[in-house]
Amino acid sequence: MQFQRFEKVQDFAARTLAFLQTREVENNLPIGILNRGIEEDGAQDWFMGCVANDFNEVALAALMTPPHNIILAVPAGEVSEAALDCLSGALKEQEIAVPGAIGEVKWVHAFAQRHAGRFHEGLRERIYRLDQVSDIPITGCLRPARETDMAFLPYWTKASSEDCFGRPAELDGEGARRIIERGSLFILEAGGQPVSMAGVCRKTRRSRVLGQVYTPPYFRNRGYGTSCVA
Repeated sequence: MQFQRFEKVQDFAARTLAFLQTREVENNLPIGILNRGIEEDGAQDWFMGCVANDFNEVALAALMTPPHNIILAVPAGEVSEAALDCLSGALKEQEIAVPGAIGEVKWVHAFAQRHAGRFHEGLRERIYRLDQVSDIPITGCLRPARETDMAFLPYWTKASSEDCFGRPAELDGEGARRIIERGSLFILEAGGQPVSMAGVCRKTRRSRVLGQVYTPPYFRNRGYGTSCVA
């Protein structure tokens, strides 16, 4: 097993993107981050690395955008203990701090056991794949988020994060403005009143990842979130 670290997101993508796309749904998070990094020429302080086997095939890929957890991308089937040991050894040798890990539960546990010895499991998340949209009555009208939405949008994004993750979030006006500029967030209006939102968080080769689905408590149980997503 051999570890290789990358400084440029383009080089890391060239080495690992084909590997990641063999499991496009499961690896939507690192794929989406890589695509955004290429588009925005980002990755100043990212950790990007992969472990290759004796045939020079990618056996394990790792991506970390501080202060967030390291993301582990594995092939279908089994991951060798040697690949996990190789990654852990490289992180320790290069003195890379790892606050936590994201990935398939079995392999995250195996990596954490090797790297830290002891760990606790945090939030469990799941990917839902949508292949077909049900034919449902649509309520309201969907439009892209715009500058005038800044009157409420930072509060909605804060509340959405707190509802999803169960912990306090900062009021981030600049973050909300970047979402508007990116054109990835959509607002559902009913009777001219904004009532719900949903956004495209990430793009992969054949799909889009929907997120930031949020309806303020006053407008819930009226089908707005369902209409927004559909």
